Amino acid sequence: MGLYPLKLEGSPRDLGLRRGSVLRDLIRALVEDYIPKVRKSEEHARIRNHIENVLSREFPEFLEEIRGIAEGSGVACEDLLLLIA
Repeated sequence: MGLYPLKLEGSPRDLGLRRGSVLRDLIRALVEDYIPKVRKSEEHARIRNHIENVLSREFPEFLEEIRGIAEGSGVACEDLLLLIA
């Protein structure tokens, strides 16, 4: 399978859903490899919460896109936020 351009239109959530569904295998592999190593870390939980709060306040459209990516890829949004951290 080759690379192909994605035509992305719609709300931030719609964009995220499309990206998440197309990149599902890659996103799941990243989450499965990385998240178990940090999920129990209290420091990462604080950082994740801080990132979510900042995104919610300053970049709500980006947070909605991340939520769409999570939904489209079948992973928890909190896990994607941990990847950002």
